[in-house]
Amino acid sequence: MPEGWHLAAASTGLVWAALWIMTLARFHKLGKAFPELTPASPLHSSSGDYLASVALVVAARDEEDHLEACVRSLLAQDYPALELVFVDDRSSDRSREILASLEAEFAPKLRVINVDELPPGWGGQTHGLHRGVGASKSEWICFTDADCRFESPQTLAIALADAEAHGADLLSVLPLLEAPTLWEQAYLPLCGFVLGTALEIGKVNDPSHRAAYANGAFLLIRRQTYEQLGGHEAVRQLVNDDIGLARRTKRAGLNLRVAANKGLLQTRMYESLPGAWRGWSRNLYGVLRHVPRLSRALVSTLALFVLPWLALSACAVACAFDPAWAPALATWALTLAIAQAGLWRLYAASEVPPPYSLLALFGSLFVSALLANALSRSIRRSGTTWHGVHYPHPPSDAG
Repeated sequence: MPEGWHLAAASTGLVWAALWIMTLARFHKLGKAFPELTPASPLHSSSGDYLASVALVVAARDEEDHLEACVRSLLAQDYPALELVFVDDRSSDRSREILASLEAEFAPKLRVINVDELPPGWGGQTHGLHRGVGASKSEWICFTDADCRFESPQTLAIALADAEAHGADLLSVLPLLEAPTLWEQAYLPLCGFVLGTALEIGKVNDPSHRAAYANGAFLLIRRQTYEQLGGHEAVRQLVNDDIGLARRTKRAGLNLRVAANKGLLQTRMYESLPGAWRGWSRNLYGVLRHVPRLSRALVSTLALFVLPWLALSACAVACAFDPAWAPALATWALTLAIAQAGLWRLYAASEVPPPYSLLALFGSLFVSALLANALSRSIRRSGTTWHGVHYPHPPSDAG
């Protein structure tokens, strides 16, 4: 091996150690980026005793395993000025049968709309939510997902009080992500970090910054704002309509607010590895969208989470033949120790038991593959297909 390579390897290790120290600071900032709503959060609002009316709107397709738990958690909300509109989007499983039974049980609190045909130019979810809003009359609209459960009977009341207290035109509450399996615990915190970093979500609540983000698991918006933004018709061909609405809110100079939660709502996004592959590839492509942003995310993921392990392995092999490589081996071991300290914090902040951060290498390889798949779609401008609907590659100003 050429003379001096061991010194170059040691120097590079020190640079990567410095990068990880800066990343630790980024983890710290992300953990404090959003206010946290809990069942103990204030219930008072700026409107005093007046209760603004709220429409809960859900659009779902083939969600038979989640419908009953979702509907019952929504109707258990301790909020009298509430209407619930559930839209079935061309389901082929038992969803319609289950919803019909629930509607009979809870009428008139629950209204079910069945969609049999998708109009040209619409996505399934965007059209379903559009139909649901059209069937409601409330002052506020709260969008949620069929696989999301409200854990507290005061989830809606707390969120609305927070929105009114801070003058929010659109409030999104981030759900807690359930991760009951080993593979989910390995990769979910890393997906959150990649998205959070690429979208600068730590600056979303700064009205002077262009960063915009919302999560469709809980998106509370004033009807007046929704109509001003053009509703779902304005984002009808976006696979991530929630972020499309958030971006339009920021561009319109309106007040976008995002909050974390503990004990209010949770969801399990994908229950199988193939489902996670399809769903997260779709999310990363739909949200990051363009080649430069996806490329940066992929390179950063590989550089932070994968390269240190490759470098350590290479230095260990080299050191077995030449003791001069010992300083380089020690430097990369130090880098990985710093990285593990940061990952421990990241996983804890993501409500995943920190020991699962020891699996971060495997999680990062999965996330890298997701980003590579999304990047390939962006390079080819191929668009993506979700629930049988093809979404074209979004233009640069989409959403």
